[in-house]
Amino acid sequence: MEIEIVKASDLPPPLLQESKVRYRLDGGEDPPSAPWRDADDLRWAVRHWAARLNVKSPQVQVRAMTTKWASITSRGRLTLNAELLGLPRGLGEYVVLHELTHLLVPNHGLVFKLYLDAYMPDWRDRQRELDLADYIQ
Repeated sequence: MEIEIVKASDLPPPLLQESKVRYRLDGGEDPPSAPWRDADDLRWAVRHWAARLNVKSPQVQVRAMTTKWASITSRGRLTLNAELLGLPRGLGEYVVLHELTHLLVPNHGLVFKLYLDAYMPDWRDRQRELDLADYIQ
């Protein structure tokens, strides 16, 4: 076993799960095609993207939704469709980024799309995959 000492600022933020802290020890990220492990894994992605966008991490609720993938309020409550847990990670991350971007830009205009382009250049492909697959039952 090899142990490397790194500065705390070089570590990813921990995943808080009840009274446990979970770190990825391999230093890598799950590929976009990987499945979500659980709802806490999805919440971890929300915190990750909130930090990248420099917005306050919202309160996250994962529950069944019948007509959409997610919604967010201006007061910082993000509701995610539980069906996201059955989708590839890359599609769920697009949904998370899309909703968090609404904390910066309330509409789907040019500025909104420029944010998506900057943070996820392939967002249009991911959106198309969600639309074409018609995942919501």
